[in-house]
Amino acid sequence: MFNEYDIQIKLLRDFVNNPNSSKKKVGKSTAKLLELYCDVAGTSPSKKIKHILAHYRVRKTREGEIKRREIYLGDFDYKTSPGYKLIERLFIPGVLDKRPNANMLKSLILLILNEERKHGNEIKLQREALRSKAGLYKFITDHYTLVEEYLNCGTKITVDQKLVN
Repeated sequence: MFNEYDIQIKLLRDFVNNPNSSKKKVGKSTAKLLELYCDVAGTSPSKKIKHILAHYRVRKTREGEIKRREIYLGDFDYKTSPGYKLIERLFIPGVLDKRPNANMLKSLILLILNEERKHGNEIKLQREALRSKAGLYKFITDHYTLVEEYLNCGTKITVDQKLVN
């Protein structure tokens, strides 16, 4: 472990000492270096180190991200979901061969949420819903009737300048 730690410290030092590095990245690297040092040394960070860590927001997010995804998605399979089938029926072979991508779905969801907010309906958007395609389809499945209502009343989705009802 110490060997890996030494290698990481050397890489971070090289990055910090590089004059072409941006200040923000150098700060993040320094904060990561300090966090690594505190972890390996088994000590709690001093007040100054805590300030640096807070300023550059170095957190162990990977585990939290995975946990959040598991809580929100669970064993959700988006290809068999009703939300996927709802979006798939918009795409007509021969006319529109392009499948929905994440950006299109994000735009559709944000449009619907903005319209609902204008009418006084506050819909809670999970953080994970905008981070993956499965999350987007889970949101569409959870709010199936609302999305279907918007699509049936004439909301258009643009794909390569072609409009689809």
